[in-house]
Amino acid sequence: FVLSRIIDERDIRVVPLIQPSLMDAIEVCKDRIEAGVYIPQAFYDIGFFNLLLQRPYKSLIAYAAAIIRTHTLTELEENIKNINELKQALESRVSETFSFYVEWIDRFLKLVKPVKTYQLSKISDEKSDPHQLKESLKNMTYPDIPQIDTEEPVIIVAGGCDIRFEEKIKAEYRDLLNIAFDGISGTIFCGGTNSGISGLIGDLSIEGNKFAYLPKNTPSWTGEHSAYQIFNTKGRGFSALEPLQNWIDLLVKGIDPANVRLLGINGGDISAFEFRLALTLGATVGIIRESGRAAHAIFEDTDWNQMPNLMMLPNDPQTIKIFVQGIAPPSMLSMEDIDKMAKDAHDEFRKKRKAKFTINEDPALLDWDELPKDLKLKHSNIQQITHIEEKLRTIDCGIRKVKDNDDVDKIAFSFSESEIEYLSEMEHGRWNTERLLSGWRLGEKDKINKISPYLISWPELPDNIKEYDREAVREIPNLLKKYGYTVYRLNNENA
Repeated sequence: FVLSRIIDERDIRVVPLIQPSLMDAIEVCKDRIEAGVYIPQAFYDIGFFNLLLQRPYKSLIAYAAAIIRTHTLTELEENIKNINELKQALESRVSETFSFYVEWIDRFLKLVKPVKTYQLSKISDEKSDPHQLKESLKNMTYPDIPQIDTEEPVIIVAGGCDIRFEEKIKAEYRDLLNIAFDGISGTIFCGGTNSGISGLIGDLSIEGNKFAYLPKNTPSWTGEHSAYQIFNTKGRGFSALEPLQNWIDLLVKGIDPANVRLLGINGGDISAFEFRLALTLGATVGIIRESGRAAHAIFEDTDWNQMPNLMMLPNDPQTIKIFVQGIAPPSMLSMEDIDKMAKDAHDEFRKKRKAKFTINEDPALLDWDELPKDLKLKHSNIQQITHIEEKLRTIDCGIRKVKDNDDVDKIAFSFSESEIEYLSEMEHGRWNTERLLSGWRLGEKDKINKISPYLISWPELPDNIKEYDREAVREIPNLLKKYGYTVYRLNNENA
């Protein structure tokens, strides 16, 4: 009725008159959602009503929640049609501000349609090619924006750049980001300004390319950071257009959304939408849970906090490092030996744990060949071994094959206590990320339902739990020696 009235009158002057009814309608939609009925249309309606009430970010988030729950393209196409009719009816007849809001929704829905088509085709086992997204979105790129030269991994960092929180953010996250992004290569997208998280990412000395999307007129309270290659949108002031255009250009480049990771820290309205936009498109989203504002709110939002691609990251540098960089492939260890070492590591773990726990209490105590696939425990052991080379590199050590004329039994290597502690912290970060990516959540211990109280930062971890990581680190030289490898210090190769 409301849409028909606006189209008929070619104006939105009816909206102030029916504002109480629109507010009531939103509450009715929320009741339907809570009852599990009329979904996803209830979310689409909330999005439309909030657009009319000129609450654009609430509108975008509601539309995003609708897209997540949309199972047929017919539902999406009907709502795209509604927004197109609204645009045509109001052309040049409403304020510039409201026209911008309608444009945001229109671009968002047109962006997600080919992505949703791709996602649905994957579910139905039809041929799905992320490069097909390119053709669908080419007409949404700006002609004056050059082609982005992307190199994987592709990381988006979204978060607080508000001047009111800048000092707090820089004090709390400068060291964390320096550690997490140390040695990274690839492509990083962030805000592009000198402020807050954007400024911290800009300050990083890294090999990867840094790109940013900014409106043509950057607000006077901040400035462009010289480390970024800047692309300008047609927006006036910071808005949803920047993350939308970022994703459009990424998809036109042929990047599969599933291969993109977004790191979220703090943030306001734009970040809140950016988190959900990435979730909607299928990216893996890791939000630092103690960082406040939009980052905190998403974990309180029942419409979003159970998303399988949303991770609650602890404020832990090594966990964040593994999240954004992953684990580098081994250069010395063969995959055959990695598999054997993983089995040995698991057997050693079983020996130490079986005296304290039963298999019913801890499925990880099962024999290697009987491990449940849903817990991905084999994968965890393989990751642990694969990560050995990266751990050793950080303390200026390497791995080499034992020479034929070497006496293996006489080759000895041991870590210092400080090295054991540092490498154990790295191992806990690897374990955190592996578990979180496998669907584990923080909470009271329940291994069957993938809940652990230990998905926390290293300093917060109880010392008896830290000891498991220390034991795994101490065992590295012996494990390697069993398969003909030895650890050596790079500054003394013959030691």
